[in-house]
Amino acid sequence: MKTSVTSMRLGFMLFLVPVLFVLNPALIGVGSAFEIGRALVSAAASIIMLSCGVSGWLYRVGHIGPAARATACVSGLLLLIPEWQSDMAGYALSAALFAVLLLRNRPRQEVRS
Repeated sequence: MKTSVTSMRLGFMLFLVPVLFVLNPALIGVGSAFEIGRALVSAAASIIMLSCGVSGWLYRVGHIGPAARATACVSGLLLLIPEWQSDMAGYALSAALFAVLLLRNRPRQEVRS
């Protein structure tokens, strides 16, 4: 049972990719070059943040707690919505989460007297 749960956690994005194509036709090349580029960047960021939320691990930070995982999932879901307002909210939430976790986990320097 543990193996099946782990494989589902790691492979859940394979089930979400077809939904991305339905939600945003720019991902299959329908639209202007700007729309297609914005959709590709947004989809990639969404996949990264949702994967971080589900797996509980963030690049350059390591393991993240339940609150950070929930925040990563919310930012990933915001990036799934094909509107620029939700994309900006998702990017802001992702950047804030990454900054807070990096600052919290940085090594402390000793003060020499």
